Amino acid sequence: KDLDKGNELLSQNKYDEALVIYQGILKKKPEVYLVYLNIGNCYFQRKEYDEAVKNYKKVLEKDPNHINALISIGNSYSNKGDNKSAVEWYTKIDITKITDHLILYNIGVFHSNQGKNKEAIEYFKKSVELKEDFLDGLHQLALTYLADSQNEKAIEVLNRYLKYDNESERSKSVIEIINALKKYK
Repeated sequence: KDLDKGNELLSQNKYDEALVIYQGILKKKPEVYLVYLNIGNCYFQRKEYDEAVKNYKKVLEKDPNHINALISIGNSYSNKGDNKSAVEWYTKIDITKITDHLILYNIGVFHSNQGKNKEAIEYFKKSVELKEDFLDGLHQLALTYLADSQNEKAIEVLNRYLKYDNESERSKSVIEIINALKKYK
């Protein structure tokens, strides 16, 4: 019940109140280490990234491969602008264990923004494997293939994109990109 109350407060952006609840849970039941993830999330939302990382690391002390803790630490460092540390933490994640296409996409965007196309491609590919009609993932995968001079693969992915969207403004630009690429083969 306390956990539900804390989570409700967290979802209402009442971080101080949620922290009091979560810390109370830990006082009563210190073995419930996953509460540190919730505490980390409170600090993350308050943009207190160092405190967030400390709490996420407490989860890793008990479960060194906890996907959400690893991702959250990477996100904390990314939000702080410490891209070197963010990459270090993201690379500890077993990509095959991530089941949320948006998390994979966001890590792909992070790598893409760092100019790491090969890494970005792996994350975008996995995101569209999990959700094949994920338009942002398909679009970003194609653009990253283009940035990596893999034009044939870009065309293939852009055609997949058009299977799911052939009427939007973006689809018109997708068609233009395909036509331009075919012209310069």
